[in-house]
Amino acid sequence: MATVKRPRSTSTELKRTKKTDPVTAAGKLRENLSNGNLEEAIRLRAYLLWEQEGGIHGQDVNYWLRAESELAPHNVR
Repeated sequence: MATVKRPRSTSTELKRTKKTDPVTAAGKLRENLSNGNLEEAIRLRAYLLWEQEGGIHGQDVNYWLRAESELAPHNVR
């Protein structure tokens, strides 16, 4: 009996995965900021940046720092 090999995913197939809905993400960001949950808002924004730029691995600290600098003005008390 012959084995059927399954083709590997190509990079274009991987890019077709469902992305985060921007409207939902914006609502979650606003909700986290209004509740004082800055860390969760930064986490979500860093993920969205990562997703927007094609999901480049190994840049997590850069995405975190960019998100933190974008949201830092919202942390003023």
